[in-house]
Amino acid sequence: MLKVALHYFKIDRAAWLSCAAILVLLALLAAYEVNFKPYLGMTEMLAGIVPMFAGIVWAVALFSKEFETKSVVWSLSQDLSSSKWFFCRIISPLISALIFGACVWGIVEVSQLRSDGLNQVENMMSYSYIAGHALYPAVVTVLMVSVASIAGVVFKKSIPAVAVTFALGLLVGTTGASWLNPLLPVEKGEFSGPHPDPALLPVPGDILEAEPIETGKYLVDFYPNSAFWEAQTLYALMWLLLSLIILVSTLFLFKRASKKAI
Repeated sequence: MLKVALHYFKIDRAAWLSCAAILVLLALLAAYEVNFKPYLGMTEMLAGIVPMFAGIVWAVALFSKEFETKSVVWSLSQDLSSSKWFFCRIISPLISALIFGACVWGIVEVSQLRSDGLNQVENMMSYSYIAGHALYPAVVTVLMVSVASIAGVVFKKSIPAVAVTFALGLLVGTTGASWLNPLLPVEKGEFSGPHPDPALLPVPGDILEAEPIETGKYLVDFYPNSAFWEAQTLYALMWLLLSLIILVSTLFLFKRASKKAI
């Protein structure tokens, strides 16, 4: 199995380099922010969508091109079952996804190196912050690789596999970090001012709802920053569970198609 897995690591060099190129572009944007536009926030905003591009890379590199009789016959010549061959094939993109996500988090942190000097209250419960930090980029990239794999097995061609990965990646990248927010703790607070301002919250967080009260103050519902790791855990569990379901389904479809190919 190790021989086969290493074989596919070599085949996937172009995909790894493509993912590295995406990270380089994101790093250049982060460097621009650090030097010229501290706390512009563009790197953090793009971090939620970047995993989609990694998924597209793997949609081209995975089964969409390699799901052919010769691939199955070659794997059988190595005394591997279709299940073991699938594991050998998918390990490279999954490792790439984890490394890619960790690098995205690191780049986002670099982009905010000078933000502390602006005395700006950090909203750790905003959509872009949740999507660009900690576990989230890595688990979403794993999800995109899983989507790319099942799309490749189902369609067996690059163009439809890329289209499906792009569509689902765009949906997850623009809305996914808010799906489980109703499960997070909500706190209430009062503050005075001309309009609701996150900087005036009793504790830092993300304003959910604000309404004026008779005293001239605002009564607000907000997600406190203290719920950040709770949010990360919930989203990580959701995306990893969904990825596992997709990969198991991909294996099932792959085994059925392998029998037909032989």
